[in-house]
Amino acid sequence: PGFSYEPARVYLGGGMTYLRDIDNDGDVDILGGAVTFNRRHFGLAGGHVRQFGIGSPGHGGFVPKLSLIGPVRPNEFTTISLRHAATASTAILLAGYSSSVQVDVPFPGNTLYVSPIAGFFYFQTLGPFGVPGFGGLDLNYQIPPFLAGNTVYLQYVIVDALGAAPLTTSNAIEINYGL
Repeated sequence: PGFSYEPARVYLGGGMTYLRDIDNDGDVDILGGAVTFNRRHFGLAGGHVRQFGIGSPGHGGFVPKLSLIGPVRPNEFTTISLRHAATASTAILLAGYSSSVQVDVPFPGNTLYVSPIAGFFYFQTLGPFGVPGFGGLDLNYQIPPFLAGNTVYLQYVIVDALGAAPLTTSNAIEINYGL
């Protein structure tokens, strides 16, 4: 398992501030005065991830953040990441094949972006109970070949016992799996 890329190339340049994988293709990109993308897969072959929507604030005013880290091509390893959620709580990952904007669902102040829901999965967030915004979890998985060319929408609903509402929602992500 792992990546089978050519050896890394080293370039000298000015203004580099950070190295991060901002285009979700599994290798680092140079950030600074100018953004330089280092993409090896383009268009349908490379896949694409889009974050959209706004989550609802929970305990301490923290808004849960859903993201995806890594490439989105079959047989590659990637991570679905949740941050700033309620700690030691139940997180329900909603999955669907389309999106919509349903305001005040499931409770006032929440917005549901995945609809209709094709499936859902229960997880436990990590972190000591009662610490605001410290909860999170990472789901590492290998992308199965049958997802090639498909689009999936994901969003978390988190039980927040100490929040103003019993449930909070994260933003959503649209994953267009590469070929």
